[in-house]
Amino acid sequence: MVLRSDKAKRPSKAIRDLVAAARTNRAHEARSEARYPLFRPVSLDMNNRSYSAFTREITNTGIGLLHNFEVPLGDVELSFSNKLEHFNIPMRIVWCRSCGQGWYVSGGEFIVEGHAGGHSRAN
Repeated sequence: MVLRSDKAKRPSKAIRDLVAAARTNRAHEARSEARYPLFRPVSLDMNNRSYSAFTREITNTGIGLLHNFEVPLGDVELSFSNKLEHFNIPMRIVWCRSCGQGWYVSGGEFIVEGHAGGHSRAN
């Protein structure tokens, strides 16, 4: 017979709590567009500096990021490389919030050249 101590129960409760929090977050998000998990290192270029971040998910019109600094709302450039090419994508950070222990999540909309007057959201 295996006895369970309080310490053995804590991790399983913590895991259940994390899964419940993820389900709650998903239920509160009303997205009209499919999101796809995407985890890769990227750089955010702003104010003549480059900052490291990670992607979390991507859609046709935007991207979710994870980073250890607060990102100001506004226009930035997302850059990353694959084996053959380097990409620079203009985007607009539309929200940023702390997720604890010095980490932040943010969401950005891709910017594509619009009509003669400037930028518009990617579609």
